[in-house]
Amino acid sequence: MINDLLSYKHQVIDPVRGKPSAFLEMPPTVLLPKDDININLNSIYSILNIEEINLLGEISIGISKYSKAIDAINDRSRIHINELQPTLERAGVVQGGDYFPEQIETVLGNRLFVTIQQATQQVVDHVDNTLLTLQKVGNDLTSLLKKQFPGEKILEISIPNENNE
Repeated sequence: MINDLLSYKHQVIDPVRGKPSAFLEMPPTVLLPKDDININLNSIYSILNIEEINLLGEISIGISKYSKAIDAINDRSRIHINELQPTLERAGVVQGGDYFPEQIETVLGNRLFVTIQQATQQVVDHVDNTLLTLQKVGNDLTSLLKKQFPGEKILEISIPNENNE
């Protein structure tokens, strides 16, 4: 889950992050699957102590947030491909052209203009927040496993430092 979202963040979000035109410049993606994430919470439950039982809830929340992030990405991509691109093409708007935001809003109409902006912001927020949640869950799970299996090598689940990637 972390790898999927990090890859999406670096390839799709980061190049347009903070740009007013991000809603246009952020490319749509092929629909991303989410069905391949299958975590057996019962297998984790067996290694938890009563004071660590909340970790199951945190893992479940992380999975749910990941699912919602994928939904947001897929919904935005559908809107971009099925509504935004055809509308821009019919109006003769070309990629790389120099347009004012007001011109784009006029071409798209207020509903589509606002919808794609909101969908883009939702994708950014979902991906960023989900990565933070998954990082925390990964850290908590790593700490638990190190405590449960002292002296054993435990693989850490973490997000690489942005400066050291």
